[in-house]
Amino acid sequence: MSTQNGFVLQVPLNLDLDRWTVVVFDMISLLQLSRLLPENYLLEGSYQIKSLTLCANSVVRGVYTSDNEYDFVTMPPDLRFKFSFDINRWPEYFAWLDLPADLGKDPAQVQEEKTALGSAQKDRR
Repeated sequence: MSTQNGFVLQVPLNLDLDRWTVVVFDMISLLQLSRLLPENYLLEGSYQIKSLTLCANSVVRGVYTSDNEYDFVTMPPDLRFKFSFDINRWPEYFAWLDLPADLGKDPAQVQEEKTALGSAQKDRR
C-alpha cells in the first residue's frame, strides 16, 4: 500500500487468476493505515468516495458500496454472483479478499480462512 503524492491511495493486489474474486475494501481503515486520514478525524454523518480507479489486467463485474460488512454467506442477492450450485461450494468457484486485513497474505491461505469462516457462519444459522 502506498501514497505516492499524498492524495492517492494505491493498493497492489495478488489475486487468484483461476476464479472471480470479491475484493472488500474497508476504506476508512485503509485511509488510516496509509495516514491519508488522520486518526482523530471525525466521520460523523455521511461521506463520499469521489473516484475509484482499477488498473492493470482487471475484469470488473461491478463496484458496490455499503455501510455493512458482508461475507459470501450473508451477501445480499443483488450483490452476489449468479450461480447454480450449493452455497457451500461457493469457495470452489470464487475467491474473497478483505482489505486491509488480508494485505500481503498468500491467496491460498486467505481462501482457507474464508472457507472455514463461511462454514462456521452457515452452521450457526
